[in-house]
Amino acid sequence: MPVRINGTALTADGKPRVLYVGAEYCPSCAVERWPMIVALSRFGTWHGLRYAFSAAAPEVHPNTATFTFHGATYTSK
Repeated sequence: MPVRINGTALTADGKPRVLYVGAEYCPSCAVERWPMIVALSRFGTWHGLRYAFSAAAPEVHPNTATFTFHGATYTSK
């Protein structure tokens, strides 16, 4: 369950940073990647995103369609 963190915002050169923590095999993490990719695409460009799937059964939601960030890059002004 997410917990609110109080502290300094994650920035670099005065610009916001995004931190994603997830696992390639995790079906919940697979679902979280979709909206992050869509949202960030409004402000920059992804390169090297590839289709992927979460782990197979016995996961609760096996083979969830997603993307992998492995080897991908994102640029934004």
